[in-house]
Amino acid sequence: MNDFHHAFEAGRGVIPLRTVPREERERTRRHLLRLGFRLIRPGWYAGPGADAATVAAVAAGGTLSCIQALSSDGVWHPPNVQGLHVRFLRAQPLPPHVIDHRIPGPRQPLVSAVDLPVTALACAIKCLPMADAVAVCDSVLRLHVLEPHEVMDALRLAGKPGARVKPAIDPSADSGIESHLRVMLRSLGIRHRTQVMIRDVGRTDTLIGDRLVVEADGMEYHSGEHASADRRRDMRLHQLGFLVFRFSYWQILSQQDEVKATIRAALRAREHRWSARNCLWRRMGLPDPVLGEYRSEAVRRWFAIQ
Repeated sequence: MNDFHHAFEAGRGVIPLRTVPREERERTRRHLLRLGFRLIRPGWYAGPGADAATVAAVAAGGTLSCIQALSSDGVWHPPNVQGLHVRFLRAQPLPPHVIDHRIPGPRQPLVSAVDLPVTALACAIKCLPMADAVAVCDSVLRLHVLEPHEVMDALRLAGKPGARVKPAIDPSADSGIESHLRVMLRSLGIRHRTQVMIRDVGRTDTLIGDRLVVEADGMEYHSGEHASADRRRDMRLHQLGFLVFRFSYWQILSQQDEVKATIRAALRAREHRWSARNCLWRRMGLPDPVLGEYRSEAVRRWFAIQ
């Protein structure tokens, strides 16, 4: 019975009767029907209030996968993902809105209505654009949804897309949008440091050169205490002589050309370097405010296996 309840929870209200011993399946089937469960595919039943996407995936003949399977763990969800992401064991005719996920090599059996995280992550790496895939991997590691060796397993399952994504993974990012910013800077060949600690300020998202601080604001930004605290941080950074660029969630996702042009202009003007004109902390007789990079346990564990 414990296996039955685990399958019900893991499947978001959808269960396969294969989780029940063969001799008990008929009795269990009748019991489920009395409880209001309904048959959605031979051997698969959905309970009242079952997750609609999961029901649709199972009814289509597969299991819910990709980022939709990871969402219940709080993993960062790219904003432009559309359709129903389903993993199938074989090719079959599908409605236009269903995205077919199949993994090459040995078949990963459909053991649950929702894919296990390693398989779901492999599907996401194959499915999503590079920056989104990196952001999802960062999030999975940061939230401890998977251990580093399990992420490595997912990268191997994903094949060539996994090989492209692996070098860019860094769970130091606090959000998916920070991962996007880092991937963008990496694509431009701009050397930078992430999660840099600055005296009297705390952690900053990204530091380019000596003094160019680039902050990526999440979707929930620009209201209440968060905005006030960030303005105070920016003011202190300016007092020390740092140059601060603060980009919104949608600027980084949808206006990258403008973001790139802004950063490149600062680099061409060498505004990312300390000079006698802008090194205000030195004029005040203060020590170097850059204390180094903060590295969480998740970051240390990931890079330990590289």
